[in-house]
Amino acid sequence: MNTRNVIITCFLLVLGFPVQAQGVQCSGPAGGWILTLAAMGRYTFAGTIGGTLYRSSNAGATWSQVLGTTNTDIKGIAISDSTVFIASDSLYISNDSGLTWTARAYFVGYSRKAGALAVLGRYLLLASPNGVFRTSDQGATWESIGGDLSQCLMVKDGDIYVGSGVSPGLSRSIDSGKTWTDIAIVDSINDRVQSLAFEGNNLFAGSYFRDKFYHSTDNGITWDTTSIGLPQIGNEGPYEVITSLYQDSAILFAGTVFGLFSTLDSGTSWTKVSSMQVLSFIRADGYLLAGTVTEGIVRS
Repeated sequence: MNTRNVIITCFLLVLGFPVQAQGVQCSGPAGGWILTLAAMGRYTFAGTIGGTLYRSSNAGATWSQVLGTTNTDIKGIAISDSTVFIASDSLYISNDSGLTWTARAYFVGYSRKAGALAVLGRYLLLASPNGVFRTSDQGATWESIGGDLSQCLMVKDGDIYVGSGVSPGLSRSIDSGKTWTDIAIVDSINDRVQSLAFEGNNLFAGSYFRDKFYHSTDNGITWDTTSIGLPQIGNEGPYEVITSLYQDSAILFAGTVFGLFSTLDSGTSWTKVSSMQVLSFIRADGYLLAGTVTEGIVRS
């Protein structure tokens, strides 16, 4: 099974790398706050802060609405073979590339908004303020597997990584969530792991604070917590949440509430390349798509 979670928006984007890449504005979705996106075959899906789901069949050039929920943010999209899962006020399931949907309530006692989704083998994983849950029957039944105050969720090589809003900041499971190992990487009671990304054996974790960025070269066993983090530009304060991380070839992008940053050396040094408030990224049909707060969808 495959799953790819993404976030996307469209506007003019100039990336400040040795060879600059130009981006163009796409036609829709209007506005911003596109929280998550996923790609399946020729389709890409974008979920918004207002609970609307859009679909594109041309790598983000144009979009059409395929689902409107009950004003609950869409924070998670996952693809499993030919099935699309959407996390919002309910779990929405489509088996025909988003043409029709079935809504399935989560479970008794679940009262908080859903977060990220990921697929691991026969399991669909859901991260939320209530913790991490898994289902093997498309949401008919759920099992709590831990991970209090989960902020982000990532599956890599069969392992589950969960960034949380409580110390130690990161947890890892190598047995589908049966047992967990806590990894102490945050050094403040107020800090939390807000975003995760990987490339090969390298794992990256973004913090609630801009000056905290974490890097592992051994699949998360040990972490370098001495990074200077992202640079301060002008009067920007330290609470520059790293909302998204994305490794694209040799370049690691970090999206924050004060702009888009890039690094070519795994976070040792950073360059601010745009003032856009980027929420997430994805590659679709050769285009790099970036999700923002106000500019809609950008592709480069």
